[in-house]
Amino acid sequence: MVDANDIVIEALLDEVLDIDIVNESVDEALRLLQGDDQSDRLRAIEKQIAKVEQERARLVTAIATGGQLEALLEALRAREHQRATFEAEVRRCVQRPA
Repeated sequence: MVDANDIVIEALLDEVLDIDIVNESVDEALRLLQGDDQSDRLRAIEKQIAKVEQERARLVTAIATGGQLEALLEALRAREHQRATFEAEVRRCVQRPA
């Protein structure tokens, strides 16, 4: 019986657990998982960018109409920083190998 077990284990190691097959399987599983997550993440980031752009436009209008300049400029700088952060995240998502 030991010989039969050894034969089965050897076959599994040679055929089923071949390192190339395991690597390909893991790579494919990761690609599938990351693909869905990545497109969902991109959509969420794009929504955030659109929201920040709207806020930025309102701040620019408020600045132009003579609101409290220092507070408005600080808020505008914060929105521009948020937008740059979101755009960098989009670039990272797009550059990741699928």
